[in-house]
Amino acid sequence: MSFGYGIGDFLTVIGIAWKVYNDFKDAPEQLKDISQGVGTLATLLEQVDQSTKTYTLSQESKDAVARALNGCKGVLDELRELCEKHKLKNPALKRWWYRFRWDQVKINELRDRITVNATMLNVFQASYIRYTSSPIQ
Repeated sequence: MSFGYGIGDFLTVIGIAWKVYNDFKDAPEQLKDISQGVGTLATLLEQVDQSTKTYTLSQESKDAVARALNGCKGVLDELRELCEKHKLKNPALKRWWYRFRWDQVKINELRDRITVNATMLNVFQASYIRYTSSPIQ
């Protein structure tokens, strides 16, 4: 089954990732690892995007990338919605984070989803590098 993705899809998800990363930079200590995870995810998305532009992928690889991209978009959209829902109307006030009670179970779930998506991208990138650097026989 082909999920399909395009250059615009990567750019959209990368843009969302960097926006969420910037929103979480000023978060309380309990959320710092989400910020770091989203920053890592954004970097991995950029690397995979570059890899998909450089070489022709098999359909299986395209499907794997599309699944990972969809997973990333899902967790990033959820994080963005949480930020937007709880921000103060005045974006100059950085202390809005402290007015919101974060559910630790939800934080753990989001962190786990970020980790799973980053792992999927890492596996793709590692196998891709191994494939493109192996000698032709």
